[in-house]
Amino acid sequence: MSTFAIVNPASDNGTTATRWRKILTLLEERVPGLEWKFTEGPGHATEIAREALHAGAARVVSVGGDGTNNEVANGFFESGRSVNEKAVLCMLPSGTACDFAKMLSIPKSIEAATDVLVNGRAKSCDLGKASFLGHDGNTVERYFLNVADIGIGGETVACVNRTTKAFGPLVSYLYGFLVTLVRYKNKPVQLTLDDKDLGNRIIRAVAISNGKCCGGGIQVAPEASVDDGLFDILLVGNIGYLDTLRHFPKLYAGKSIVHREVSTMRGKYVSATSSEEVLIDFDGEQPGTLPATFEMIPGGIKIQVPAK
Repeated sequence: MSTFAIVNPASDNGTTATRWRKILTLLEERVPGLEWKFTEGPGHATEIAREALHAGAARVVSVGGDGTNNEVANGFFESGRSVNEKAVLCMLPSGTACDFAKMLSIPKSIEAATDVLVNGRAKSCDLGKASFLGHDGNTVERYFLNVADIGIGGETVACVNRTTKAFGPLVSYLYGFLVTLVRYKNKPVQLTLDDKDLGNRIIRAVAISNGKCCGGGIQVAPEASVDDGLFDILLVGNIGYLDTLRHFPKLYAGKSIVHREVSTMRGKYVSATSSEEVLIDFDGEQPGTLPATFEMIPGGIKIQVPAK
């Protein structure tokens, strides 16, 4: 089975590059015929993955965090179609946050994650597909594995990606969240879930989740499953600074937030528009703004997970 590894040397605040030779030695011992390539900038992992699949790779390994996994997963598709429906995405977690890999019980240890690569099984996992406005003003289509976040989440990711991640996922994302919280103003958003018009609301955040966690452990959807064919959606309405601070720790603890402006729901299709600029993030990347649509693709991608 041909295997191609895509390595983001900038992931984990640059430590992936310094550790790569050690990781490569381990992989070459256990994965015969392994090929690999470093990414050189945003979007490059998608290009490499697509080229590898067209060249016949049966397994594509993402070496990085959630953002790298997102880019690699997007390379599994071209013009809205799967490049190779039998191909498998594998993950070697090496990033600031590896929330989706953790949900799938893929270990952070490279040795243990390599064992999953060699001895695991391919699992059909749900996948999100979004259409939105890119920063260049053009409509963009993008797939996401874990969580799409509208509002303060998008602003927080933009802040985190502009600063250092040297202190790890928890501190990095908490710092970004607190900095954003001080200046963020809730935005008007018109929402539709499946065939139901949810109206025009003032929102702080909307998390559209396939996975359970984002931002290094924020449990926005603790009951989410990657094989139920549904998004788990957390809608945080017009709450203020103090209420946000008071309830935010509950998300890390996986506890329900009881507040008249907070609700949860499930569905297969979400659309969102706004009269103001509202940022979106996908798996820790911030590529654009509303208007946007989010569509669930049941069993849209195969991912290597532990055998048991």
